[in-house]
Amino acid sequence: MKSYKKTIIITTLITLLPILFGLALWNKLPDTIATHWGADGQANGWSSKAFAVFGLPCILAVTHLFTVCVTLNDPKKNNIHKKPLTLVFWIIPVISIAVNGLTYLLALGMDIDIVSIIFALVGIVFIALGNYMPKLQQNYTVGIKLPWTLNSIENWNRTPAGRKALYPWRFPAHYRWVLRQAPW
Repeated sequence: MKSYKKTIIITTLITLLPILFGLALWNKLPDTIATHWGADGQANGWSSKAFAVFGLPCILAVTHLFTVCVTLNDPKKNNIHKKPLTLVFWIIPVISIAVNGLTYLLALGMDIDIVSIIFALVGIVFIALGNYMPKLQQNYTVGIKLPWTLNSIENWNRTPAGRKALYPWRFPAHYRWVLRQAPW
């Protein structure tokens, strides 16, 4: 964990960076800010300005630190390749910048299709995860951690191949189309 101290500090500070953006925009932001949107793109959850500016980035920073600490304290952490570990370090900071930035822009009245952007972001995360998941070696943190996969290297290696057949609809554009067609 000591060898990753600098990376942990940098990624945590980047996760908290939206606080500075929020402080810079403080006087322009409304007192109540939409912080949750439905699949139709309509805001359906609001928070105070203070919670949107300070609370959301702090929640993401705590989640980031928890995720990183759990991953780095894995008994088989030497089996986690550098690239998936880099993904673990950077997913939440990127999401923090993107989501908090979008929240501020929408609060300032910009017309943004939040659904398309979030689906694209989720799609990129799934593509990145899908690229590395089949290549992971046995570990207790990242991957499909079932008793039979952790007890057998052969089962560990075969599980991702079987998983591909279970998810024929892997593309976010398809999910968006399905959600737009839903009766709700």
